[in-house]
Amino acid sequence: MPTKVVYIIDENRVNRDLIERLMKNEFGSLIIKRFDSCESGFRYLMEEQRFLVKEYPDSILLSGSLSPNCISRFLEEVENFQPQLGKPIQVHMMLDPNSAQSLDFKKSTLVSGIIERPICPQDIFNLAQSLLVAV
Repeated sequence: MPTKVVYIIDENRVNRDLIERLMKNEFGSLIIKRFDSCESGFRYLMEEQRFLVKEYPDSILLSGSLSPNCISRFLEEVENFQPQLGKPIQVHMMLDPNSAQSLDFKKSTLVSGIIERPICPQDIFNLAQSLLVAV
């Protein structure tokens, strides 16, 4: 079974640390890549093309606190690049309750779910478990 890769894109280092720790403690076989902006996450994704063994993401946890322009552009770029990856990518938006932005990002075909903040460990466990059981 191939190793599953998760990108965490959040400007808040504490959130990135928390999510990574939750995933690694429960599901140590996941590969976690952490980024503080959409740009750095997408740049890393493009750099993967140079490597023989590519670690393209199976899932991306994307903070809704980043600038709306940055998020929209990121989703559009990943959606355009996805056919070259050879596998689907699920994007889960991390949003504050009652966030007006949640409606904006549901238009993207990549966004498959929303995780409300503050982050509930069970939501992270469910996401990681769904990745590992997916074939």
